[in-house]
Amino acid sequence: NARNGDFVLLKAKATVLATGNAWYKGLGPGHRDCTGDGYAAAFRAGATLSGAENPDGPTNFFPARYDIGPGMNKFVGEGGIFLNAKGERFMEQYNPTLKERAGLRNLNYAFTLEAKRGNTPIFMDMTRLSPEAVRRLKDVLPLAMKMFESVGLVVGDRFTQPVEWMPIAPLARPGLTANRRFETSLPGLFVAGEAAAPQAVPIGLASAATSGATAGKTAAEFAFKAGAFTADEEQVKHLRNEVFKSLNRSTGIEPEQILLAVQEAIVPYDVLLLRKAERMKRALGAVEDIRDNQLPLMRAYDPHYLRLAHEVCNLTLVAELHLRMALARTESRVVLREDFPYEDNQEWLKWVVAQQDNSRIKLSIQDVPLESYPYKVERTKSLHHMWQLAEKLGIVRLDKGEVKWA
Repeated sequence: NARNGDFVLLKAKATVLATGNAWYKGLGPGHRDCTGDGYAAAFRAGATLSGAENPDGPTNFFPARYDIGPGMNKFVGEGGIFLNAKGERFMEQYNPTLKERAGLRNLNYAFTLEAKRGNTPIFMDMTRLSPEAVRRLKDVLPLAMKMFESVGLVVGDRFTQPVEWMPIAPLARPGLTANRRFETSLPGLFVAGEAAAPQAVPIGLASAATSGATAGKTAAEFAFKAGAFTADEEQVKHLRNEVFKSLNRSTGIEPEQILLAVQEAIVPYDVLLLRKAERMKRALGAVEDIRDNQLPLMRAYDPHYLRLAHEVCNLTLVAELHLRMALARTESRVVLREDFPYEDNQEWLKWVVAQQDNSRIKLSIQDVPLESYPYKVERTKSLHHMWQLAEKLGIVRLDKGEVKWA
């Protein structure tokens, strides 16, 4: 209990995990609470995880300096456009047809390429919107518009200047593998929503609701047939000691300091949004140092800090899972890699899977069961479409199978 420090044991015949996702405590509303606790708990309990390297969308996009949540679709829908630091509407070259409506994945590609070219910061320009459009935004997104008004970005029914915009952080989703009944690899543990691996449940509220309905029914059937529940007292004693370990220290490192170190390792755009092995290995080394040399010295002042301490432990584990899985997939698919620019259906119609092995991460590669699919997939290998476009635009060239920047 984060308020009074009570240790509580919950006895359950069946458990449904519904605690995705992980955002490394980014700027978006709710992301400070989206700390991968369920992934970490399931991993430590022995569950099989998968999919961190290929989340449905690598990230989302919000204002860079204001705590405003989703709504970009409405801003774009009313006529907002993206401008780079040179004042160029750059989405016209990356997707001439859809431009800003190209979808989050393609916006990720464009933003990261613009950053690599030195064309940041990037702005959402809504100064061109009509007063009618601004009034509609006030009706649909009142909290966002009130914040813009409070800092002078909106005066009356006009935007006064462009608003700096950015990707908020790489999305980490090392979700639990599950079958169509949403049973995981651990008997009695079921999964729903974005707590599941991306290949099991797509992102979003509709998928969470439908998977939750099935997982709940399956868990109820399991609990109905299960025998009496008996807790392992030695395990409970061990877990209690682990829970309060950082609270019992009189000196040590504060959780916020370690959290900042995790963020500095993994949040830069060219670690997990635009990937290359040498940068990811450098980040992984930093995360391993945090794991081995900082977490054992972490100190919590009170139960509230203890909650934060556990979040930091979990984010460190999620960061390691994220990086190791990303390094293992040597191709460009959902996310661009400079050192492996091809989308490879010859070698990489596979899943990267993680399990615990003596408190460390053990990876394995599993073939996607294509023979069970109603459609057939061609075993082709081709340059990722965004790298093709970047090469055509003269932004990059290929040299010995790797991307080189013009």
